[in-house]
Amino acid sequence: MADWGVAGFRRVVGRGLGPVVSLALLVPMGVVLWRAEPTHACWDVPEEIAALADDPPAATAHLDPGPDTGTGTGAVAELLAPRHWVTCAGPSGPELLGSILVAATTGQTVDDQDGPALVHTEAMASVLYDIVEVLGAPGDAAVAPPRLRSWGGPGPVVPDGLEPYVATALAAYVTDLADPLESGLPLRTLADGETGEARSLFPLIGTDLVEVDADDGTPLQSWHAALPTLVERIASHPRAFAILHDAHRAYAAHYLDHLTVAGSGELVAGVGLPPGAAAFEVLPEMTTGLVELAHLRGRFFEDGTIGDPAAFDAAVREHSRGTYLAVADPPALPVATGDLARRAPAAEAGDVPVLEGRDHLLSVLERWAELRGLPEAERVPLRALLRYGFTRGLNWTRWSWTYS
Repeated sequence: MADWGVAGFRRVVGRGLGPVVSLALLVPMGVVLWRAEPTHACWDVPEEIAALADDPPAATAHLDPGPDTGTGTGAVAELLAPRHWVTCAGPSGPELLGSILVAATTGQTVDDQDGPALVHTEAMASVLYDIVEVLGAPGDAAVAPPRLRSWGGPGPVVPDGLEPYVATALAAYVTDLADPLESGLPLRTLADGETGEARSLFPLIGTDLVEVDADDGTPLQSWHAALPTLVERIASHPRAFAILHDAHRAYAAHYLDHLTVAGSGELVAGVGLPPGAAAFEVLPEMTTGLVELAHLRGRFFEDGTIGDPAAFDAAVREHSRGTYLAVADPPALPVATGDLARRAPAAEAGDVPVLEGRDHLLSVLERWAELRGLPEAERVPLRALLRYGFTRGLNWTRWSWTYS
C-alpha cells in the first residue's frame, strides 16, 4: 500500500507521460479515472506544488489561510480550482490534490495515515476549515471536466476521486464533526484547554444566505451549512462513506471507553467528558455522525443517487476497517484527535450489520455494559436514551435537509 502514494506513482510510471493519456489508476483511495486529451485543458503541475504531497509541513504552510480562514478565496480555493482537476502528466488531479489536502490537515502523508497521529496545529485546523468552506460552498459554481461518476452523487463541486481524500481529512477531526460548536465568527479554530490541540469550529446551525429573485428583485433567504453539504457531496462514494462511517463508529466506542461505572453500579461520566455532566446528558452525542450518514444513505437509495444499493453496501463493507467495540477498562485519553479515526478495529466487519446504525450501536452498548458489569436496571435507561438520541437526530436531520 505504501508504494501507491504519489511518490510511489512517480517511481512506477515516471514523469515522461505526454498530454494524451487515458488510464485507470489503482491508488490507496480507490480507482481514479484519469483522462487528459488535447481537447481538454490540463494542468502542468509546478514541481513545488507536486512536492507538497510528500512534504506535510510545507503543504500546511502553503495552504494556511492565517487570519483569513473561511473566506474561501485563499490558497485552498486556488489549489482546488477546477482547472487543476485534470493534470497533463504524473498523478491524476484528484490524487495529487487529495494527497496535498491530507498532508496539510494531518501533518502526515497519505502513506503514513496508519501510524500514530500528530497533534493538530492551528494551521492544520485552519486549512481543514477552508477546505470545508470551499468544497461545501452553496450552489454548483464549479464545472467539472468530463468524467465518469460510478456512484452518482449530488453536485459537481467535488471532482471524482477526491472524495476519499476529503473523507480522510475530515475523519482526522472526528471530534469536531461529532460535536460541532457554534464558532461565532471570526473565530474558526480553538485550542483544546486540556491538550492544546487545535479544533476546527464548524458552525452548528449554518448561515443564512440572501439572494435576489431574478424576476422581481425580492430577497430570497435560505439556510446553508458547509460541513453537512460537503459530507453530502462525498458520501455517495463508497470508500469515502466507509472512512467516515468507520471514524464515527470508532468515536462511539471511544466515547463508551471513557464512561465509568461507580462502585454502586451506577453509570457516571468519565475522563474526557464535560465536568459534572451526567451520562444521560452526553450519551446521545455518540449518534451524531452515524445519524447523518444513515440519513444520507437512505436518501441516496430513494432518489436514485445510488442506483444499486446492494452493490454500494458491499463496497462500503469491503472498504471498512472492521468493527469497533469499547474496552473493558477506561483507558488514558489519546493525545491526538486523529488517533480516534485510526483506532484498531476489534474484528473484521464480516457479517456484522455495521450499516444498521441504531441497532449496531445498541449491540456495542450492550457488550460494553456487560464488560463493565452494569446491572440490568442501569442498562434499561441507557438503551432507551440511545434509541431516543438516534431517532431524534434522524428526525432533525431529515427536517434540516428538507428545509435547507
